[in-house]
Amino acid sequence: MSTQPSGFDSSDPAGPGLRRRRMGLATASLVFGILGLLGLFPAGIAAVLLGAAALRRLRSDPDRFAGRRRAMAGQILGGAGVVLFCVLILVGGYVLSHSPRVNELRMRLYCAANLKGIATSLRIYKQEHGMIPDDAFRALLDSGNVTIKQLYCVCSDKTLADVEADPYTCYHLVVPDAPLAAEGLDPSGIVWLYETDNHGGEGGNVVFADGHCTFVRQYTEVERPVEDTKRRLAVRNAGGPDR
Repeated sequence: MSTQPSGFDSSDPAGPGLRRRRMGLATASLVFGILGLLGLFPAGIAAVLLGAAALRRLRSDPDRFAGRRRAMAGQILGGAGVVLFCVLILVGGYVLSHSPRVNELRMRLYCAANLKGIATSLRIYKQEHGMIPDDAFRALLDSGNVTIKQLYCVCSDKTLADVEADPYTCYHLVVPDAPLAAEGLDPSGIVWLYETDNHGGEGGNVVFADGHCTFVRQYTEVERPVEDTKRRLAVRNAGGPDR
C-alpha cells in the first residue's frame, strides 16, 4: 500500500503519481474567508488578498503546490463577506438616517449651530457699533450679518415667511420679560439666546455669555449652567485656568 507524506495533497490532480505540497496561503485564505462571511470584515479582506497571492504562486509553480480550489473558495467567501458587510452598513445608515430620534438630535445640533452663529454676529455688531439695538435680529438682518435661514428652526411648525415677518419667531434674545427671567433665575448678562417650542416640547438650546450652547429640557433647569457659566467667566476674568 502506498502512503502519502504529511503536508502533501493530491486534491488538485495534475497527472498520475504527482504529489504536490499543500500551500499555507490557500488554507489561510479559506479560513479567513469563512471568518469574513461570519461578519469579520477585516478577515474578508485578508481572505481576498491571501487568495490572490496563493493563486499567483500556484500559477508560477503548478507542479510543486496544491490548493487552487481552497484559494478560490477563500476569495469567494471573503468577497461575499465584504459585500455583505457593505450592504449591512448601507441599510443600517439608511435606517438610522430615517429614525425620528436621530432626526431630532440632528435638528438640535442644527439649531445650536444657528444660535451660536447669531451670538457671534451679535458680538461683532456690538464691537462695530458699541451696543446691541433693541430690535437686534432685524438689525443683524439689515446689516447682512445673519440670514433668515439662520433665524429659522427647521423642526418648528413655523415657516420662513413667519420668520421674515417676525425674526423672533423661533429664537429669542433674553429681555426683562423673557420666560427665563419670569422663573426668577436672573439670567441677565449670562444667557444670551434661547429657543422655545421648537423640539416637540422636549426643551431647547440656550447660548451663554461665554459662547457655549447647551440643550435644556426645562428652562427651570438652566439655573445650574447659568451658575457654571458665571464661575467660568469669573475664573477667566481673574486670569486663572478655565475648567
